[in-house]
Amino acid sequence: MFDLVSNLEHSQILKRFKVTDKLLSGLRPKAITVDMAGDTAIKQLLWGSILADFVSIYVAILNGVDPTPVVLVEKLKEELVK
Repeated sequence: MFDLVSNLEHSQILKRFKVTDKLLSGLRPKAITVDMAGDTAIKQLLWGSILADFVSIYVAILNGVDPTPVVLVEKLKEELVK
């Protein structure tokens, strides 16, 4: 479990992360906080997206799953061609 946190977030949003961790304490593993890299919102958005892609591929490989075919994406492509 990861919390992707931006230093550009409003203080109330950062407070929500802390409160959520407190409320879920003991119900799930403690979340690891990952500070997003970049000094602008777009840089942080792209960095977070790429990180999420790599993590999902890595987890799929660790679980013996081929991460490349995504059935829902393939269906979307088929519908768009019609």
